[in-house]
Amino acid sequence: MPGKRLEGGNGALKLRFGSIVSFSKTEYPGKAAAVVLTAGCPWKCGYCDAGPLVNASGYAEEETSFFVEFLRKNKEHIGSVVFTGGEPCMQGNALVELCKQLSQEGFKIKIDTCGYYPDSLRDLLPYVNYVAMDLKTRFNAEEYAKIAGFKSAPRTLLSQVLRSLAFLEKARVLKEFRTTVIPGVNDFPDVILDITEQVKFADVYALQQFKPKEGLLDKAFESIEMPSKDKLLKLAAVAKHNVSKVVVRADGTEVEVR
Repeated sequence: MPGKRLEGGNGALKLRFGSIVSFSKTEYPGKAAAVVLTAGCPWKCGYCDAGPLVNASGYAEEETSFFVEFLRKNKEHIGSVVFTGGEPCMQGNALVELCKQLSQEGFKIKIDTCGYYPDSLRDLLPYVNYVAMDLKTRFNAEEYAKIAGFKSAPRTLLSQVLRSLAFLEKARVLKEFRTTVIPGVNDFPDVILDITEQVKFADVYALQQFKPKEGLLDKAFESIEMPSKDKLLKLAAVAKHNVSKVVVRADGTEVEVR
């Protein structure tokens, strides 16, 4: 399932986006980064805290040259660019063109993705250095579609995710997989074991602490309690059976589990 193609009047590809964070020390390991928040996502995860970016309508569109020029002017202060969202691969054609240009400019590039657009991800891999992919729950089509808020074709959703994993397994990029741990939804040892069985090739697997707050896509998630760091550490011990490097992100810190 390819990403969408947006073209300007002169045939140049355009990228729809919400904002650009011109400087971040936390989004790309070891490098200062600019962060581009793309607009649009095919999923409606109830616990998503970037809800306004899910619906792509109403956001600005700029030609890829706009981003190249903006980032080139800031190159003295940043060495990398992170595309997050929303779902960046939803705009695969424009993103591939842009990443190719930025790679030629010498930037390191990271893509955050849910894995729903494997063909776009495959086409991006020659130009990116780091891919971080969210893994929601065990690889059961119905369960995965439910947590993703995907109302149709659960088997198609899971097939796309698995194809993305297959491309990443062969790719020569840094590979991070991460699961946001939600009490009563996916905070079970067998779920984490099932997820990590599929990504034994990961460079890092991260367990992230769900944080309830106002403005989530599904208000029901706003009343779910935040899981404890201790609970995440116990799940991380399970993940270590399959992945050599496991980290826990909780209470504002990141800890590698030994």
